[in-house]
Amino acid sequence: MARAPAGRRRTTLYGAARGVARMVAAAAVTAHDATAALTAAGRAVGQPERDIRNAITGGFKDEGVAL
Repeated sequence: MARAPAGRRRTTLYGAARGVARMVAAAAVTAHDATAALTAAGRAVGQPERDIRNAITGGFKDEGVAL
């Protein structure tokens, strides 16, 4: 997230959420821990809460993983 250009951070977070969702599906990490880490990453670069939430839920949904 920190290296993503300002206009691409939500898209970058969405992509990360898709990858992490696959890890949740494989039981390598809990959904709670995954969303906490992704939320922290979004906040660290100043993303609005709504964008963070939408990127994470969208990524999980597109991978077929429930939150």
